Amino acid sequence: GWRLLAEILVALGRPQDALNAMRRVVLLGAIELRDWLFLADCRQALGRPEEALSDLLRAAYRAPDDLTVAARVVEGALGFGLATTVEAFLSKLEAANFEPKRVAQLRARAAQLTKPGPVVDLLITHNEVCRRHGTGVLLERYFEGSGPFVTLRSHTLYEGQTNFTATHLYLDAAPMEPGEEEAHVRELLSNYTVRRILCVPFYEADTRRAVLARRLTGAPLCAYVMDDQTLFAKGIPHGSARLLFEAAQLRLVISPEMRDAYEAKFDLPFDVMPPLLTSREGHHVNRWTPTKDRPARRAALVGNVWSAGQFAQLRAFVRSAGLQLDWFGNAKCAWLPADPKEYERDGIFARGFLPESELAARLVDYPFVVVPSGKLDGTEGNEWLTRLSLPSRMVFLLQTHTPMLVLGHPDTAASQFVSRLGLGVVAPYEAEDFVAKLDQLTQPEARKAFLANAARHSPAFIMPEAGKWIWQSLAAGEALPAPFDPIYRAGSDADRAPLLPAAKTASSNIAAYQQLL
Repeated sequence: GWRLLAEILVALGRPQDALNAMRRVVLLGAIELRDWLFLADCRQALGRPEEALSDLLRAAYRAPDDLTVAARVVEGALGFGLATTVEAFLSKLEAANFEPKRVAQLRARAAQLTKPGPVVDLLITHNEVCRRHGTGVLLERYFEGSGPFVTLRSHTLYEGQTNFTATHLYLDAAPMEPGEEEAHVRELLSNYTVRRILCVPFYEADTRRAVLARRLTGAPLCAYVMDDQTLFAKGIPHGSARLLFEAAQLRLVISPEMRDAYEAKFDLPFDVMPPLLTSREGHHVNRWTPTKDRPARRAALVGNVWSAGQFAQLRAFVRSAGLQLDWFGNAKCAWLPADPKEYERDGIFARGFLPESELAARLVDYPFVVVPSGKLDGTEGNEWLTRLSLPSRMVFLLQTHTPMLVLGHPDTAASQFVSRLGLGVVAPYEAEDFVAKLDQLTQPEARKAFLANAARHSPAFIMPEAGKWIWQSLAAGEALPAPFDPIYRAGSDADRAPLLPAAKTASSNIAAYQQLL
């Protein structure tokens, strides 16, 4: 039934809806050879050739003697310069004397491929590297101008959109026969000399492919966990996570809370690499004073809200606290009310995305920024996100010196960041508690301390060529000196308490880092 629906949707000119229907076929374990070819056609129609090639390789694995499939693989592989794959399938076609004229044309195109292929860095992620999610923003920022890169993803969540300069490859996460995944990873990487691997895992498939790539290429591997999917979520089983971490020569995590939890679980050393900026372009000094246009209860909200439950929780809090929030983020999620007036009545006003430089200039006129976090009470579906992950937006906010109000439990990574560095206050989703702390965010003397702390600590989160630091640390087999060391120094109390007088130490670490580069 789902297959038939997909065919009807294609006939109606709706290939994306057809793909959505075909996901049901995949989940039901009923996918056949013809389905992989159908998927390839849909994805090609959507302008996603890397996904179409993955489907064709899946089809060729199931029908190794099907010459029509082999010819389509050659055509798909040519587009990515996969000379080894092209040669293997072309030889098969020539040996069978399959459509000589067509094969001769393919052979002529194959002669133009570079052999051997380029030396590349391999980035393994679960979805597209783009600016529509925090992980994509960070990766693009860290490796801007670096390369050449090849990315390998297992899911498409943003219509195939990528901002990252690279060759983008895809291998779906649908169940595979024994040995099939290794065959496909080998096929996709066969024409490249991989010198280094960075895996930012989110699904189990990402961990398996990183381990496979490490074994097949011999390249050193860095695992950088930005979102926990193994301790407080079920995305990556502990055994799969352990295999990844044991294969990695460098293990990075995004917060000290994650470091402590992962070291306790896996008995392996992990190093903290928090979200970073690579320049002071967004640096501003908050200048808010209470006026008619900027009252104390008119604040900002920056970035995505990741679930309907969290948004409902935020709406209730804003309504009861008498707040007004200008929301600079993604207000086009499917689970949001279709009519923005519904949450405008609560006091939340969607202002859309702004370029970072423009947003930074706007934020300095707000008394504080609200950062929704988790309650850690077992009622939320995204505790894996709020407990251990530090939102990348908070480092950006730090550069504007704007005080932060973190909503949620004091043990979340976001709460600990603000408390540790003295950048604002933490409050539960309760209006009464917030009202008691509003003075801390708006009274001149209290604000002066928050702004001073932001000025003191913001240089520690600016690291030009952060991607280069990752590669050099991987080569060394350990995290090298970095500006944020005084704050996240492992094995000390530096990351357990406010670190207000660390400016001199931070400066010396910045100097050491610059000397290293």
